Amino acid sequence: MILYSNGIVQLDYDPATDILFMQWPDFHQFVLPEVKQSLDIILETIRNYDVKKLLIDSSGTVVDLSDSDYKPIMVKFVQNLMQTRLVKMARILSADITREERVNQVEQETKPRFVFRNFQTKEAALEWLTA
Repeated sequence: MILYSNGIVQLDYDPATDILFMQWPDFHQFVLPEVKQSLDIILETIRNYDVKKLLIDSSGTVVDLSDSDYKPIMVKFVQNLMQTRLVKMARILSADITREERVNQVEQETKPRFVFRNFQTKEAALEWLTA
């Protein structure tokens, strides 16, 4: 069921599996305030629905920001996720090696309390989340 959609993100929740699915939004300087607001809405939705499992598809995302602009946003998002009751987060990898290195840096820096894994496909991620 679609919980939220604003043209930047769409949150699709499956109550049977308690999985919230979303496409990671594109990050461009000109829409950065809207993207940050969307990330806050994602966090609010996770809290309000007491979501335990999150699936993020980053495979087609475009990030047109410098590392100094993008990394703090990701760090804050992970830190805020740790303040929820999230248990597992799966992420579908992008083909961008630089972005994947950023994700690894953020994971090492924040040390999330939830279990986090990257996957090549949505099917593999869903299988892990539902196991």
